[in-house]
Amino acid sequence: MFNIVQLSTDRKEIVGVVAGTFDKLHVAHEKLISEAFKNADYVIIGVMSDRKLSNKIAWEKIDPYMVRVKHVKDLCTKLTKMYRAKRFEIVEISGPYDVVLERKEIDLLVVSEETLPKGVRVNILRSKRGWKTLKLIIVPVMKTVDNRPITSHRIRLNEIDKQGNLKVKMYTP
Repeated sequence: MFNIVQLSTDRKEIVGVVAGTFDKLHVAHEKLISEAFKNADYVIIGVMSDRKLSNKIAWEKIDPYMVRVKHVKDLCTKLTKMYRAKRFEIVEISGPYDVVLERKEIDLLVVSEETLPKGVRVNILRSKRGWKTLKLIIVPVMKTVDNRPITSHRIRLNEIDKQGNLKVKMYTP
């Protein structure tokens, strides 16, 4: 006797989100975005609006929104050839809760160790709405040889390059 098993053809697509300012797109950004492409079928990348950047260090040196989007798009196009996700969408955001509190269908959120508290907050807020909580994929903070994080503001201040290499000499007494 044989059992007939019907395989479902309506497999649910995994939707992932990653968001940030993505100024001076650097290796730590690439790691965050790559994790979304590794773990989802469809990735939504939120890029912070120009209007919300005045609180950032050296904000006047931040690339305009469309320049940042072009760099993110170029990276994502490359990642579709390397990882699970073959489709992506870039959206303008004005805060950390845009997209994740607007769309029920999202399954996962990629965060850094630094932004993990916001990810936890997202799940609390989604739960209060009666929505499913998101799987949080936590990416360790990447650091330079001086044991400080690779950040866009350090690039804007000309301390490091986009690979995290120091541009200024470390003081060693």
